[in-house]
Amino acid sequence: MDLSKVKTSYSLNDELLSKKRIINNNFKKLQTSVSDLNVNTIPKQNKQFNGAIKLKIDYEDPKVKKLLRFILLFKVDDAGFIRVYDYNDNYFDNLEKGTYRILLMYEKNRYLVMDSLNVGSWGVDYYSVKPDSLIKEDDFSIKINSLLNTYNYRGSFTNYQFNYVFMQLLKLHNDKFGYFEKGKIIEGHVYAAHTKKPIKDAIVKARYTYHGSITDENGYYKAFVPSQAQTIVFCAENFISLEIACDSANQKDVYITKNPTMMPVVCVYALHTPLISADQTQTGGVATGAGVMHNNAYGVEALLLNVDSTGIFPIAGGQYVFKLPGYQNEHFNSYPLVIINGFVYHGDLEELDTSIVKEIHVLRGAEAVDKYGDAGAGGVILIETLPGYFVNALADSNKGADFDQDFYEEAMKSSAVRNYFSDYAFWQPKLKTDKFGKAVFEVVFPDDITKWETYYIAINDKNQLGQAKSSIKSYKPLLAKVLAPKALVVGDTAYALGQIINYSNKVENVYSQYVIDNNPSVEFPQRACVNSLVDTLSMVAVNDTLKLKYLLKNDNGYFDGEQSDIPVFKKGMPETKGRFLVLESDTSFRLASLGLDTNLTIVAQASKFDIIQNEIRDIDNYKYLCNEQLASKVKALLALSLLQKSNGTAFDDKQKIENLIRQLNKNKNSDGLWGWWGNSNDNYWISLHVIEALIQAEQMGYQVSLNRKAIADRLISYLDFTDDHNSKLNILLILKTIDAVAPYEKKLNEIEKKNKLTFPTWLKLCEIKQKCGMPIDMDSIMNHKETTFFGNVFFKGTKDNSYLFENEVYYTLQVYKILKNDTLDHSIMLRKMRNYFFEKREKGTWGNTYHSSQIIETILPDLISENVTQGETVLEISGVEGGIYKKFPLEVQINSGKDLIIRKTGNMPVYFSVFQKLWNEAPIGMGDDFEISTSFDDEESTILPLGQEVSLFVYVNVKKDAEYVMISVPIPGGCSYPNQSNDRGYETHRVKDNHETTIFYENMPRGKYRFEIRLIPRFKGVYTLNPAKVELMYFPVFYSNSELKQVIIK
Repeated sequence: MDLSKVKTSYSLNDELLSKKRIINNNFKKLQTSVSDLNVNTIPKQNKQFNGAIKLKIDYEDPKVKKLLRFILLFKVDDAGFIRVYDYNDNYFDNLEKGTYRILLMYEKNRYLVMDSLNVGSWGVDYYSVKPDSLIKEDDFSIKINSLLNTYNYRGSFTNYQFNYVFMQLLKLHNDKFGYFEKGKIIEGHVYAAHTKKPIKDAIVKARYTYHGSITDENGYYKAFVPSQAQTIVFCAENFISLEIACDSANQKDVYITKNPTMMPVVCVYALHTPLISADQTQTGGVATGAGVMHNNAYGVEALLLNVDSTGIFPIAGGQYVFKLPGYQNEHFNSYPLVIINGFVYHGDLEELDTSIVKEIHVLRGAEAVDKYGDAGAGGVILIETLPGYFVNALADSNKGADFDQDFYEEAMKSSAVRNYFSDYAFWQPKLKTDKFGKAVFEVVFPDDITKWETYYIAINDKNQLGQAKSSIKSYKPLLAKVLAPKALVVGDTAYALGQIINYSNKVENVYSQYVIDNNPSVEFPQRACVNSLVDTLSMVAVNDTLKLKYLLKNDNGYFDGEQSDIPVFKKGMPETKGRFLVLESDTSFRLASLGLDTNLTIVAQASKFDIIQNEIRDIDNYKYLCNEQLASKVKALLALSLLQKSNGTAFDDKQKIENLIRQLNKNKNSDGLWGWWGNSNDNYWISLHVIEALIQAEQMGYQVSLNRKAIADRLISYLDFTDDHNSKLNILLILKTIDAVAPYEKKLNEIEKKNKLTFPTWLKLCEIKQKCGMPIDMDSIMNHKETTFFGNVFFKGTKDNSYLFENEVYYTLQVYKILKNDTLDHSIMLRKMRNYFFEKREKGTWGNTYHSSQIIETILPDLISENVTQGETVLEISGVEGGIYKKFPLEVQINSGKDLIIRKTGNMPVYFSVFQKLWNEAPIGMGDDFEISTSFDDEESTILPLGQEVSLFVYVNVKKDAEYVMISVPIPGGCSYPNQSNDRGYETHRVKDNHETTIFYENMPRGKYRFEIRLIPRFKGVYTLNPAKVELMYFPVFYSNSELKQVIIK
């Protein structure tokens, strides 16, 4: 295609921007340029030495579940402290030492006051909620709940509006309960500089706080500011903020200047904004992707509903209202489809002469989707006018996609089935301009029908920066689209939608067809397409991937289509049992059935490096990317490069390591340390793990960003402020790892003398003492030595459980490091400990990415240096025809109905694993350490209304304190997440995939928890809801699952 012939000035969604049109396109909030407006009341990072409050709230109590709405947290001695939580939050951390007050706001303006809640450093204070002592509605609660109702629609708030709500909440609280804080009262007036008139609702506050007040209709304010305040900020909507010094004067009249840029204009966004939205009508036209603008008027709902206007207007909470004089206002959860005289209408309803409207009818829910498909999910407005008074809303010259004849002719020669879709088109970071200032490159765009936002960033040889932005449109005059679920489960029955869209001014005669897994399924006869056509297909998920194509063709040989590859997941849950043995010398043993009704799989390998490479591959392929897993992947890939170097093969994953390092740098907290996830609180053992990985990478030639001095300065200061010996030991280990100068001997001696240490803590102490050249008691370590049935060595503590650092694998790993660095020769014991690690791979892995990477980095150098004499090795499996094996690796399937005798001879060790894997298609709810269940909208029904937002609630009962918990919640195949869904609670991290949501909790004290996942049922059908599962991420053998359910969307 010769692009030089294509006119580039055409826009697919040009429109005349009147004030009404701007308000009508209220899709995104416009950030005002008022400075110093602290919006987020809940900090992302937990400061060292802060405490927490945990409320015991029984969410299964109907009184609590149906009444509690918001939780407000105040600090008694800080008049500017406030946090607002949703009803399902019950853990409030990052609290400085002091006394707090909690208000629990219930329906019907009732509330509960929890007073004198004391919070200390380093810990959690627990309090029970007793809803029986609710206070009845009063003037205070009415005003509080009115503000909270506004806050509930905060998705469209400006920063000013956030501050306005929080300061009003604080004022109500402080007026009722008083405050106890040193400071002074300032008062005065705020005026507009250009009119000299007073400004109502201006904010007056101490900078970086919520201490302050809001002006009345006379511009008057009276505000308390704390004694440490240095600057007072005056700001108002559409005015430039003013800052003045907080001096001794208590009377302050100020004039602030109107911001000339703060007009009711728009901010334009669009990064991969679809140009074509689904239009499911049989007879009507084309929907173009507009709606990229938003006005900044506060209280837009009241503004619009009190004027005599016509149109569909955005209101608080992401909803819309349809207003037409003489008719009842209609509210919608999302932007509705408008049909006038049978045609889809995309114009401005303000232009509609209401005198010609004959009848209006509104469709919602299943009725709307049944008739208009996915485009009707938000509701449909049907308008019928008097005959002859209204022209077709989609004239041929205004279908939203303007192009000339050259483009049409070239595009109609470009037949293809589109199957490559992406949110990113290209990335060219190393372009250089020629002498004319031009840079040229070729790119193949993804197949999306969309508008691509293109960003340009340039730098010259004087380090001067410049940037620009433009748009590139991607579409065809005649195209076919397919709309289908993003994921399915085997046996699901779903309905897909195919759409033909005709942008041209010609009537196109087309054929259409569905193809499933390359087999033609349904063919439709030739039809005339003026604007669009829609076809529906019922399909059943069978294979691992369902390949769905929707195609069109015309009589001229042109064809177009889209292919959607839908992943299909198994129904139910897997069950696995297995054993792993290292057969060193000549040996024989009886192998009993493992207990599952399926064949045994036996895998035998004669190379320890095959085992290590399999483990590295499992780490590298692990799905999630918390900071521990990123560091584990770096360590594993670095180990692979050493292994491949030792056997003379090339290492091809350097780029992957660089990307992992880049992600770790991005996830670093402001103090140079790391938490579990990118935005979570500092965690010392994870920081140590990351720093070890970065230093290893640096030593192998990779570029890393590690400010050792800044980390050392910060951690040394922490040593004097913490009494927790585990924290002190982790800090000292980090300091030793980065070769920092620190009082190691003094601190280690203090810890050893003052505390009765647990076995894992004592091992960590010995490790650091050894690194510092201090003597350790090796005999005491050996008192914990144990042997397995096969003579391999491990170390056992007095308390072995499911915690990451209190188990035999961790103890043995720590002792291995100590013995390896000891001056005496422990090579025989070290070999038996290595074999113990292999023996622990009962299910083909070491259980979690952290232990796996730690074991690999610790034992791999010793494995490489081992020199084992080659010789013939024979493995015999009795009862199996041809059961004598001399070539490795091998894998055999054997009937599990009887015991087997295994014999091994030869001087080469054999790494022998046997396992059974069974897929349970009808699992029942089970679990000892946890309980988990799910329901939709707190109801037992699993019938979901098409197009109406629902909530999938997850209930978890933690029976004993747990750490590093992962909760996996599948979602029905016909559902997807609402746009910009903000249903995350106070967990550590949440990952949303097409088929499931995964929730991570770093520390889960014993108790009951409820989580919410907001969904929109988009496709009719019958779907399997696989069991939800809660497990310890680093010990997945401790888990619980819910039962399997069937969900119907109709």
